[in-house]
Amino acid sequence: MSRSPCYQQFTVEWHGRFPLDMLRYDCCFPASEEAVAVIYDTLVEPTVGKHTARIGRLVRRKGDMPCVDRWESFCARVCDIRTD
Repeated sequence: MSRSPCYQQFTVEWHGRFPLDMLRYDCCFPASEEAVAVIYDTLVEPTVGKHTARIGRLVRRKGDMPCVDRWESFCARVCDIRTD
């Protein structure tokens, strides 16, 4: 019997350009239109200051976690991980 995937959300905080390749690497996506807008704006015109966006993804188990170390290698912090 296969289990349904779980929906996971987490917040990413970063400065400058959003590390776009992390969406592919961690199989995730912006969790709202607001997140899309923030990410897009930092790609088009990077600004000084901290940016945050809520990111979503489907995981096989509640214990599956995003690749926090890889996000950090792009100077992005993952926090507030929630899995339903």
